[in-house]
Amino acid sequence: MSQQHGFARNMRWEVIGTSADVNPDDPEPAVMLSLKSNEETRKMWPFEFECTYEVTLRREKLKCEFCVKNCADDLKDELEFTAALHSYIEVVDATDSENVYAKGNLKGNSYMDKEIDAKNPPLMTSDNDRLTFGTKLVDSIFLNTDPEVLLHVGNGAAVSVENTKGWRDHVIWNPHENMPQVTTLRNLCAMIYRARSSQPPNLALEEELFLLLMAIYTSTEAMAAWSKTTITADVKQD
Repeated sequence: MSQQHGFARNMRWEVIGTSADVNPDDPEPAVMLSLKSNEETRKMWPFEFECTYEVTLRREKLKCEFCVKNCADDLKDELEFTAALHSYIEVVDATDSENVYAKGNLKGNSYMDKEIDAKNPPLMTSDNDRLTFGTKLVDSIFLNTDPEVLLHVGNGAAVSVENTKGWRDHVIWNPHENMPQVTTLRNLCAMIYRARSSQPPNLALEEELFLLLMAIYTSTEAMAAWSKTTITADVKQD
């Protein structure tokens, strides 16, 4: 049975290493998790694989590296998959279109607008490099984006979610009034990189694909907001 956002997020991962193993006082702590194919995963996805996910906390960076390895015994079992890293970033107020917005080389880019139809989103063309949120649902998948898109968070700083290797698309999301039961959504936006499902990567025997998302933040003003986020960012002053 297929699951929204895939099955791996609902599986039990194993911690296979931390920086504290060799240096308890490491100023850049890291942890690596592993998920291997097993009886349960084969019911949902009949492939032999290993995924590793490493998160490193640096002084001004949060680095996330996701690796998928094909562990098949023969070449006929080429592995096809889709992956995404979700970075949920705190903003002051998503309804403040003057100060909270996403900005990048988006003008002329093709994107799928899931706000119009979530199951069969129409393919649109962006007419602006700037995307605001307001109070309606924003759920746009920009295809073949540049490596960097900035999210201006409303306090004079901008968080840059930067693709350094392996990702193709950029998802920008905020449901706001579509989920009124969650009152904090006006203070949250998602910047997601993914390997595109319409053209998923294929891995031959013993091949590995590393997907790396890097972030740097340099603004102490934005540190308080960033402490509640989960993946990568690069914060810059306007």
